[in-house]
Amino acid sequence: MRFTKLLLVLVASLLFISTAYANDQTVVIGLGMGGFVYNTVDTPREGSGGIWNDLDTLDKAGQGKVFIEWYLFGDIGIGFHNITTSSGVKYIGAYTEITREVSISNNFVTAQWIFSGSEDYTRLGIIGGIGSSTYTWNYKCESRLSSGCSFNEINLESKGQATLGGVFIDWGAEDFGARFGYTSITTTGYGEFKETSTNATLEVDDLDGSGGGIYFDLRWAW
Repeated sequence: MRFTKLLLVLVASLLFISTAYANDQTVVIGLGMGGFVYNTVDTPREGSGGIWNDLDTLDKAGQGKVFIEWYLFGDIGIGFHNITTSSGVKYIGAYTEITREVSISNNFVTAQWIFSGSEDYTRLGIIGGIGSSTYTWNYKCESRLSSGCSFNEINLESKGQATLGGVFIDWGAEDFGARFGYTSITTTGYGEFKETSTNATLEVDDLDGSGGGIYFDLRWAW
């Protein structure tokens, strides 16, 4: 009962604020973070036996983002979003420490539509975008034994394309505010892995950075 009353008070407060404050923002910049779950587990993110096991499968990740949006047509805007998902696992043995990390950086040109409350304190919107994707896999081995590591460090990179879709709720008028939403990303077209220092190549057929997740942003608008 207490939780229900608190929820009703919160909803009523938001409705009051939405009608009491006008919102005429044109530019929005922000940054945020959240969680992300991949649709599939590709070769660089799966456990490979031995010291790795099912618990070391990198099927979940954190996401970080920065963005800028221009609302030049009222409730319709364009923007640029960078969304990076990253995950890793570390094995610490008696003499050897091994780290595997996967990072996928996606850059999008976006379009946003505020379909509810375009000039209110609380706004609902959808977003779509297209852009590029860079898949990076890092392997690092440190050992106190001269024969403990076959390789000390490997940095592989592959480039592809990405599309973005999502929904969000934006809270706050001009100046400081916040945003909460869900993002879905689809990646395609990754080619061969390239070693960043030597340009040596490695064929991996199943690279996939597709997935989705929720996020929380802090933003500034004027």
